[in-house]
Amino acid sequence: MKLIWLLFLLLGLILGATIGFGLSLWMLYPTPGTGTVLLHKFSFQDMAQNAGQPAWEILEDKTYFPFPPQARAKRTARRIVARSSMSDEQLQAFARQFNDLMKQEMTRFGAGQTGQVNCNLIASRAAGDHKSVRTELHLPRLYYALEGTQGVADAWLIAEGDQATVIICFTE
Repeated sequence: MKLIWLLFLLLGLILGATIGFGLSLWMLYPTPGTGTVLLHKFSFQDMAQNAGQPAWEILEDKTYFPFPPQARAKRTARRIVARSSMSDEQLQAFARQFNDLMKQEMTRFGAGQTGQVNCNLIASRAAGDHKSVRTELHLPRLYYALEGTQGVADAWLIAEGDQATVIICFTE
């Protein structure tokens, strides 16, 4: 009879330790949020249409969770890549509006801007046949807060000649 009691006592201790360990892990690592409405509902097509440039080809629009895959702190990220051909005048007009359009879209979703870092470069180089190719880089990084979540929006416009590429990355 003592042996049966000892077995049940040992089984209870093992079962209790296993359940306690599992519950402690569950409480230490709550499930992370899956991103704000800005991350999921942002539309580059709407932004380009507001600028009068609707002819963008979306090459990629993908959400990553968790991001990065092996990170301890789970984040959600979304990357949008689009490309367009346009005249030099259209490109210059879009480039001037690009940063303001990003801010307007973020404000439309209720995101409060908490900071910004800009990097802009405009250059020309010879391309043969007495022509020059204009290169523009607009690389704003916008910090925002929405629904109690801190986020970063990298909105890059890379233009050379008559080709423009936009890369927008949200990380929360």
